[in-house]
Amino acid sequence: MKRRANVCYVVAKKGQPKPWRVRWLPEDETKYQTKFFITKGDAIHHANAINTKMYGLQDGFYDSANQITHKQINNLIEHFLANGSGEEFDDFYIQPKRKYKLASIFSCGGLDMFYAPNDGGDVVLGLEKIEIRAEFFKKIHTQAEIIHGELAKKITNVERLYVRRACHIEIDCLIATPPCQAASRQAHQRNDSLNDLIVPTMRLFNTIRPQNFLIENIPLYPKQKIHYRGQEISIEDFIRSKVPEGYSLRFTQLDAQDYSTPQRRKTWFALMSKNGEWEDPIAHPQKVTVAQVIGDQSIFPVIESGERSPVPFHEAPNTSMHIIDRVKGLKPKQSISSHRKTSYMRENKDEPANKQTTNYNASGTSNLHYEQNRVKSLRERFALSGLPAHLCDFLDKGHGQSFKQRYGYPRQFFADITGEMLAPKLLLALLETMPVNDLKAKPHSKSMV
Repeated sequence: MKRRANVCYVVAKKGQPKPWRVRWLPEDETKYQTKFFITKGDAIHHANAINTKMYGLQDGFYDSANQITHKQINNLIEHFLANGSGEEFDDFYIQPKRKYKLASIFSCGGLDMFYAPNDGGDVVLGLEKIEIRAEFFKKIHTQAEIIHGELAKKITNVERLYVRRACHIEIDCLIATPPCQAASRQAHQRNDSLNDLIVPTMRLFNTIRPQNFLIENIPLYPKQKIHYRGQEISIEDFIRSKVPEGYSLRFTQLDAQDYSTPQRRKTWFALMSKNGEWEDPIAHPQKVTVAQVIGDQSIFPVIESGERSPVPFHEAPNTSMHIIDRVKGLKPKQSISSHRKTSYMRENKDEPANKQTTNYNASGTSNLHYEQNRVKSLRERFALSGLPAHLCDFLDKGHGQSFKQRYGYPRQFFADITGEMLAPKLLLALLETMPVNDLKAKPHSKSMV
């Protein structure tokens, strides 16, 4: 179902002081109608009235099946327009031609699957070890089931429960994003025992047998070694040895910047399917730059180090003044560090950002704003991950002395999930090339938009 009436901001023509435009397709679908308004509120009111009249929907709902409101749709339109990404909203959010049930393990809060409904992916099940992430997952995918627990090399009750639920729901695709710390170059993060999680990961796949299975990690991950049944074997060879008969298997490496994500983020994948070979998606023709995404000061107001903004999640972590003083003279892609080029480095506005990590301070990889003398805000991190900048605004209580009191979660929580997650638009591109075979029409869950 294509949205009949949408709102956008246009450059007013000479003598036309009404920059807000509403376009809609009449019921006879002959040609689009257009009307201009002085204020955004009037334009949204008109669009809501048209949609409600045409679809007979009450209380401002655009899509009753998915419980998506006009306000949410308009927020998403505004996000794409603000990013200047060239995507037409009706082309991006369109009723998908297929529907399938999607589940994940090591779910990382569920943000990676945010765009899955655009391809018909109904997020129905997750598994998360960390309680706070499990709770957040439910706020993003409100009708999905989340199991809070930990997998281990040996079978646990958590694994048994997950298998029962996945088989009962009849999932079509399973996504696994195991922790990468065991393969990290950062010595303080290393935990080699985490490599063993590939054992229950493949065991779950072999027990559930969904049509498709995707494993994601950093490029160093597949060469890591595990000890299995008295032998040392690489993770890549272990996966190859555990693929059930009748499934294709491909290993590939993709970069998020090639799929409308304003961030360089190389990612390794193992792609398995019983419906034929799972091909790489075609790279998008243009890359999205930092300035295109976070350069609009009406959405990301100018702030200084340690300053809180009225805009939700747009506040800068406090950085010591001796660091700020040294940062002031930096040009794009310059660093005050002599031995780590990306540490204390100013972002380049005319390129996609460097990979975001969980290190959320001035010393982290390219954490410095491209122009202002501060660390980027979490709102900017959301946008640079390819997510709507306003995604978590619903958490804002509008008061509270501390960050946690205002949003319900500590600041580092959001730094961790945006630093670890699979880029959502890259995952969407892969889901769009996922081979499917006679998937039944299944109702969507009420995922947030």
